[in-house]
Amino acid sequence: MFLFSAGRVPPGRLFPGEGGSVDLSMTEREQQEFLAGKHIGVLALQRRSGPPLAVPMWYGYSPGGDVLLWTDGEDTLKGRLIKKNGEFTLVVQNEDPPYRYVSVSGPVTGWDDATVEAAYSVASRYLPERQAREFVEAFNPGHVIIRMTPDRWRSVDYGKTSNVLTDSSRLEEHVQTARRGRGRS
Repeated sequence: MFLFSAGRVPPGRLFPGEGGSVDLSMTEREQQEFLAGKHIGVLALQRRSGPPLAVPMWYGYSPGGDVLLWTDGEDTLKGRLIKKNGEFTLVVQNEDPPYRYVSVSGPVTGWDDATVEAAYSVASRYLPERQAREFVEAFNPGHVIIRMTPDRWRSVDYGKTSNVLTDSSRLEEHVQTARRGRGRS
């Protein structure tokens, strides 16, 4: 068994592939479509001391728009940090091949009491209609919708590697070749 470290291939850099190198970064359209897909986001917030706060979140997004978070108000650590920092980062990923991720960061551009409609727009991405409505009615009081306008994007799409990362025998061969090239076996 082996571990493949995605950190060894910086975003936007070239990846050795068949017949040359492959750019793993996504186009702007690909990034926006991926972010608009149904993923659990990981919200990352800077803290004054200690590691960043990173928590899973439901979110809403339509290409070209703002990222919407439906969450507790500013009485929670998450809410206080968002208010204090005035910005946040959200990372979404595929956990199964083809591995991909998009990371967006930007300023908070809105902080409003969550209307049932706004909360439903987020919850309905993750739950069937009836369950989403019941969930929103039960948990919405005291919640807010936080808007963030993405102005920094990072992405990687390992699906652009001619399936070397989705075919385990080819991946093992690629890793062994890379290790030999660095003098390790």
